[in-house]
Amino acid sequence: MSTRRKAMLAALAVVVVGGGVIWFTTGNDPERAGPPLTAPTGAAKPSTSSTTAKAKPKTTPTTKATTTPTNEVSEPGESGQQPAQTAEAVGPRSNPGPFQVATAKVPSVEAQLAAPTGVEAKPAVTTGRPAFAGNQQGAQPLPRIEQPVEGRFATATGYRFENPQPFGDALTFLVVQRSGDWVQVQLPVRPNGTTAWVRASDVTLGEVPGHVEVNLAQRTLRVFEGSTLTAETPVAVGVDATRTPTGRHFITDKLDEPAGASRYPWSLGISAYSEQLDTFDGGAPQIAMHGWRDASVFGKAKSNGCIRVPTDVVNQLAAMPLGTPVDVYPS
Repeated sequence: MSTRRKAMLAALAVVVVGGGVIWFTTGNDPERAGPPLTAPTGAAKPSTSSTTAKAKPKTTPTTKATTTPTNEVSEPGESGQQPAQTAEAVGPRSNPGPFQVATAKVPSVEAQLAAPTGVEAKPAVTTGRPAFAGNQQGAQPLPRIEQPVEGRFATATGYRFENPQPFGDALTFLVVQRSGDWVQVQLPVRPNGTTAWVRASDVTLGEVPGHVEVNLAQRTLRVFEGSTLTAETPVAVGVDATRTPTGRHFITDKLDEPAGASRYPWSLGISAYSEQLDTFDGGAPQIAMHGWRDASVFGKAKSNGCIRVPTDVVNQLAAMPLGTPVDVYPS
């Protein structure tokens, strides 16, 4: 049993004994991919997993892109399978990157919503990026002071995030811009696309070369390294009642699933939360990209908002770094 799986089982024990909640549960609906889930109102501060081990992806990623990087800084019914398009036929809809990310190097990161005194913030460049739906921006915030999410807490001035995250992943944000001693980042909270400022001394800045694009109308997912298309596949997306949120999100968590799980081989949490659900199965309704053993769902609207991905492509997604953008377009 892997260290990561032991950590997961330990977290499950907390669920049973202490009333806490974790990323997935068992039950009649096998799709329970979400976040480290919401703690009950008034619950004690949840503990962070002590492990930092991570299983390696089960396949080798495809060849890296040779595209020259740009200087842009990152922000934030059913139909049948659509025909795949080739790399020669179509390029990325989003800017090809690279994309800047910020990885926490301290145990706890404070993020403040208001620009700090003296910061010269510039409007975010959003050309070519999918828009967030209006009802997402009006959704009730998560976490809230009275309703924390494990490892993520609302404060009087913004949010506090624990590092590492509950399953051992390093806390990583997608960068919007830097100004002096501060970095504006996109947060894994709701409303989706929320940005805040963190101290530059609390994070290490880096770049990720690739990104993911999801087309909800066509029910397809494409993987890019720069401008090079490395994978394209039909996927299952959310039904109308629990739509997959549009906008720019990013990969936040990785959990390797056991061979018998419906979501085998990976569940990859992203920064998005459902725009229609305030809770899901007793926890916070965070969205994930994950494997799915039943291939008949691909190309259809079938999920509670998560993106169900064939095994070979979800293996490739698992090889991408934390912070990798996931751009979800409505059509």
